[in-house]
Amino acid sequence: METFGDALKRFRAGARLTQGELAQAAAWSQIRISRAETNQSLPGESMVERLDNLLKGGGQLIAAYQRASIPGSQLVAIEESSHWDVSEFMLGYISQLVAGRCTLREHRDLLVLSGWLTLLLSCLEYDLGNARQADFARIAANSLGKETGHGEIVGWSFELSSWFALTQGRLRSVSGYAEAGANAASHSSVIVQLAAQSAKAHARMGDKQKVHQILDDGFRLLAQHDHPARPENHFVIDPSKWDFYAMDCYRLARDDKRAAEHAHEVIELSLRPDGSEEARCVPPRLASLWR
Repeated sequence: METFGDALKRFRAGARLTQGELAQAAAWSQIRISRAETNQSLPGESMVERLDNLLKGGGQLIAAYQRASIPGSQLVAIEESSHWDVSEFMLGYISQLVAGRCTLREHRDLLVLSGWLTLLLSCLEYDLGNARQADFARIAANSLGKETGHGEIVGWSFELSSWFALTQGRLRSVSGYAEAGANAASHSSVIVQLAAQSAKAHARMGDKQKVHQILDDGFRLLAQHDHPARPENHFVIDPSKWDFYAMDCYRLARDDKRAAEHAHEVIELSLRPDGSEEARCVPPRLASLWR
């Protein structure tokens, strides 16, 4: 029996679309499409419906998804949903603590935790294809950041806005979000990520001079921040990933010389001392934006 991943790949090929082109049309991420086609994960129901409409599946993709969702029919886990469930549980638990007896300091600390979790929920909702719910969560996180005076949460909420705009093709909106985020958290590493998003938007618009300026500024900002103790944290900037971002921006801006320089650096970073290749994760945001 044809799996959901097989059906998705068949309809995409029939529509003569690359994974990147389908990701752009569906406002989803290319890496999620790749994982779905190889039966490593399943999208959410709303995304399945969107893909079925885009690829003119006539309900066949939806049917394949429903078969895959029956316990035991396919050993596939919706990885994002498990994280979503954990985040929802933690938010509920924090709400109970906030409603109980706590000091003003404890109350603020709990609201800050809620802000970070809500940011994470926004990312997960967007990866699951629920753009509207993702923006609701982003707005909630922005409000929590402002209420607690936590500029970094506010800054990352604007970074999400820039990411959403970039993946939806609203390129001229990206710089405004990046500026708002930088103003909210000028001393946080989020300004480096905001610079990367803004550079990507200008690269897509063909403004090579602006790309050079933003990436040069971003590199200087990056030097002001220490290497994070936990680079796997979604809301910190890992300096070792900067070359990935710069390489792709210069590629889009058709500055092949600079793109090649950063590509060689990426290769160097991927080699162990003995010359063997080290498995490295492409930054999720970058992977979702490659076209």
